[in-house]
Parts: sequence; structure tokens; C-alpha cells
Amino acid sequence: MRKISDVVYAGLKTIQAQSMNDLCNVLRYTYVTGTYSDDEVEVITGSYSVPCGINMTGGSKVERGQLLLVEYDVTLRLPLTTTLDTNDRITLVEKGNHAVSGTFELYSSPQFNSSVQIAQLKRVET
Repeated sequence: MRKISDVVYAGLKTIQAQSMNDLCNVLRYTYVTGTYSDDEVEVITGSYSVPCGINMTGGSKVERGQLLLVEYDVTLRLPLTTTLDTNDRITLVEKGNHAVSGTFELYSSPQFNSSVQIAQLKRVET
């Protein structure tokens, strides 16, 4: 198999970035204990918006012609430059031109390929 040229690779990355026409917010959470208590408290230490590609699974996906039940609720495509931490929560803001909502956390470690990362998310009750 031939290696693709840098020009073709740059074009693929551009197309991948342009196809992320959804928007989500990444909320960075930290767990701290109080001065007078050993109870842990969630504290948001940062947040940022990032373009993404949202795919709601509805608890199932089709693979090789068969319907498979999955435990995650959303597949999210993100730019490679986005860093996710295991304590992060992702809120969906917009899918195309439509407002959406929901708060999710990572179900598994993101998968990386040459131009994008794909994260599986599980809905969090807020």
C-alpha cells in the first residue's frame, strides 16, 4: 500500500474538520475535599467550546448488517487537538442548526486515527 502525499493528507484533514458542524462544550471537573470534611466535591475548573460531530446511538448500532445493543449513548467526533480527561463532562449544544441538550461523560478512552478522535459517551443525570 502506498503512502498518501502530504497534500492529500492535508486535504483529508480539512474535509474532516469541515464536516464537524455541531457544537459541544467540554467541562473540566476536579474533585476536592473540604477543609472541615473528607467529602469530595465536584468543582468545574475550566470549560471550552469545540466543533464536533454528534451521532446519537439510541443504545444500538448496525455493524455488518446486524443490530447490536451498545451501552453508550453518543459517538462524538472531535478534532485531534482536543484533549479529554476522564473527569470531563461534555454538554451538547447544537446539532447542525438545531439546539440540543444533554450532559455526557466518557464511556471509554477516545480512539484516534490520522485526522480525528472518536469518543463514546454515556448520558449523565444532572
